[in-house]
Amino acid sequence: MLRAKTFWKLVFWGGAIAVCVTSLMPPQHDPLSGILDKWKHVASYFALMATSYPAFRAPQCELRIAAGLAALGIALEVVQSLHPQRFMSVADAAANAAGIALAVLAARGIASRRRHLA
Repeated sequence: MLRAKTFWKLVFWGGAIAVCVTSLMPPQHDPLSGILDKWKHVASYFALMATSYPAFRAPQCELRIAAGLAALGIALEVVQSLHPQRFMSVADAAANAAGIALAVLAARGIASRRRHLA
């Protein structure tokens, strides 16, 4: 039986791999591209940061994980610029960072609420 922490690590690393694979695939025609694409970036990096908390006890290493995920997003954008059908997007990197920041804010809000209720 999987322990909870092991489960969350699998979810985190599975999500990270999925983000890498989808970021490096040839572009697909998406009729809902544009602003919806940015929300996909926000949601993906929000989910990665959020799953890091139960996986790695993130309050103790929250800054390192957040910085690592932001660096991953930037690195993927740089690698995309090497593909003839892809391009580097500062807006995508900013959306990634926004997702990370929102997850950190949500986690801190939840932690604060728990302290007040205890």
